[in-house]
Amino acid sequence: MLTQILFTTTLQAWLFSAMVLINNKTERSIFNFPQAQVAYVQLTDTADIVPITDTLVNAVLYKGVISLEELSGNERRKKFIEMMLPSILLAKHKIEQDRLQANIIFVKAATSGRMLYRDFRFVTALFHKFKANNINELNKKMQTHPTSIVLAQAALESGWGSSRFYREAYNPFGMWSVNPNEPRIRSYRKMPNNYIIHLRKYETLGQSIVDYFGTIARVRAYRKFREANLNGKSTMELIPLLDKYSELGDYYCNQVITIIDHFDLLKYDNYQLNPYFLQLNQGIERM
Repeated sequence: MLTQILFTTTLQAWLFSAMVLINNKTERSIFNFPQAQVAYVQLTDTADIVPITDTLVNAVLYKGVISLEELSGNERRKKFIEMMLPSILLAKHKIEQDRLQANIIFVKAATSGRMLYRDFRFVTALFHKFKANNINELNKKMQTHPTSIVLAQAALESGWGSSRFYREAYNPFGMWSVNPNEPRIRSYRKMPNNYIIHLRKYETLGQSIVDYFGTIARVRAYRKFREANLNGKSTMELIPLLDKYSELGDYYCNQVITIIDHFDLLKYDNYQLNPYFLQLNQGIERM
C-alpha cells in the first residue's frame, strides 16, 4: 500500500484523500536536511575567482559577473570552469536535496494521514516546476545529468564567458524568454519574419543553472535524453539526444562533443562538493 501511494498516486488524488494541515502555526516542518553552507564571493576581477585544485570543490557562489574575453584562450577557459563548476555542483546538490525532501514528506504523510501546510506547498511547487503528476515521475525528472555536458553547453553558448547574454543577463546557456513579464534582454539577432528573440535575465549564475536543469527536466523535447540518463547511458551517448536544444541540431551536438573531448571535460563528472562545506540546517536561500 505504501509503495502504491508513493509511486502511482497522482498529486491531485493524494491531495483529495490526505488530511492537509492548513493551520500549522504551532507545528514545525517534519524534517531538516543537509544543505550546503555557501561562501559568497563578490566578483570584481578574475583574481576573485577561487582556484580549483582538487576534485573536492568548495561551495562558492559568485555575486556579480565579469567578462573573460580579455584573457588568453587557456586562461579564459580555466577561469570560466572555476567560476561555473561550484555553481553547477551546488545546483545539482540542491535539486537532489529537494527530491529527497519530497520523498520523505510523502512517506511521513502516508504513515500519519496528514501533511503540514508548508510541506504541502513545498511538494506542490516541485510538481508544478517539473511538470510531474506523481512522485515517481518527479523522481525521474529531478535526476541531473553529467557535469561535463553542462560545462560544455555553457562554454559553447556563452563563448567561454564572453557573450553579452552572459555578461548582462547571467545567462550562459542562451535560455530564451517568451514571457514579457519576466526579466529579460533583447537579442540583436535577426530572425525570419522579423521575430524578436529575448533571453531570460537572472540575478546570479546559480539561478540560471537551476533554471537550465529545470528546462531539461520538464520539456518534452528532452524526454529521450532523460530516459537515457536514467538508464545509465554514457556522456557521449547522451549528447546526441540534445539535438533539439539548438536549431543547429546534430551540428550543435557535435560541437558539444568536440568541446568535451578537446578540453578534457569528462574529468569534471567525478568532481564533488567539498564535504566540509556540507552542514546541517544551512539552506541555499538563493541560487
